[in-house]
Amino acid sequence: MSPGRGDAAWQRSGAGPLRHPGFGELHPRGQGLRSLGVIYASALFAGVDARAPPGWGTFVAFFGGAHDPGAVRLSDEALADELHRDLLRGVLSRSACDAEGRTRGTILGVRRWEQGIPQYNLGHAETQQSHCATPVVPALPPPALSSTEWQTLTLVKKELLTTGANPTALYRFAFADPSQHANLPVASCLLTRAPVTKKDGTPGFAVRPYTPISAPTSAGFLDLAVKTYVDPPGVMSSHMAEMKEGDTLEFKGPIVKLSLEKIVGQGPREIGMVAGGTGLTPMLQIAEEILREGALSSVSMHLLFANVAEEDIIVRDRLDALARRHPDQFKVTYFVEKPSAAWRGETGRVSGDALRRLLPPPREGSLVLVCGPPPMMAAVSGAKLKDGSQGELSGMLKDLGYSSSLVFKF
Repeated sequence: MSPGRGDAAWQRSGAGPLRHPGFGELHPRGQGLRSLGVIYASALFAGVDARAPPGWGTFVAFFGGAHDPGAVRLSDEALADELHRDLLRGVLSRSACDAEGRTRGTILGVRRWEQGIPQYNLGHAETQQSHCATPVVPALPPPALSSTEWQTLTLVKKELLTTGANPTALYRFAFADPSQHANLPVASCLLTRAPVTKKDGTPGFAVRPYTPISAPTSAGFLDLAVKTYVDPPGVMSSHMAEMKEGDTLEFKGPIVKLSLEKIVGQGPREIGMVAGGTGLTPMLQIAEEILREGALSSVSMHLLFANVAEEDIIVRDRLDALARRHPDQFKVTYFVEKPSAAWRGETGRVSGDALRRLLPPPREGSLVLVCGPPPMMAAVSGAKLKDGSQGELSGMLKDLGYSSSLVFKF
């Protein structure tokens, strides 16, 4: 068992965020919570010693174990998000959040143990007796990626997903250890870096962000879907298009763009997704994570996916499979600018009328996510600023009555 422990404190408000005192709580796996359990430290030791200053409450939560070994490798921020979401479904009240649903909690510390408390299953004693020697617990492999240092990964597979003037290809990069996982928190991206010759002839680097389309739990590899821009040429996409199997590329990350806690909210949530081309990648990451274990059944999603032609639609089989398996939670509507005679979906670019018909209305509990090429972003929501911040909301979504608090631009 490889547990992680998170210590956190929340400020009391009114009757306080703690719904009930006591020792703590255990979380059976069937409840859909990621944490294994929580100890109410300040309630348990009230009047004995100062576990929290006046007006605050402290909690100790445990993650990981034999059924969730990847938790121990999550970032501190990702563990904090998981802890706050679990506590809101249990011991905390809504007063532990501000008006925008953000936590008022303070993370006091995160501790990780690669080998910790033993976890015995039924039949363990018989299994032990059947072995002549004490079984050796293998050590966890080191993290495959780093948010502070560049890691070199090897290209092991390259496959065209679409053809045409600006083709899209799948690039699979292998980790050094085939048992390693990317363990990317949702929603996050990675930075890629490649050596290039700058305009003045001197050596330099091209750095670009990409969101993997492989599952965070995929062992031994990560997949990128990258469109190669020809006119004008994209520096990084052109470099990757020239790569051959066995070549290497540098990666750093993850970089969290928007936490899953903020995406799903605190109650029933309607999420609209507007994507163009490879702008699908963060939407796919989010949708598959929400639907992965079925614990977020109060969240529904409708993806509007725009492309030039039907053959430009990437990973359509995965999207259609999600819609078939989760008809009450996930829908996808395809838009094609240049349809064939046999096309039966929406035609043309995503219009204001289509947004009004298909997206959740601009009200509390709604969220619209947007990602795509610059012209689409400008028309739908307005572009992000050069520093990567959200900028003002504009375009068709503003015209339809949405506010910046209801829209996020990737």
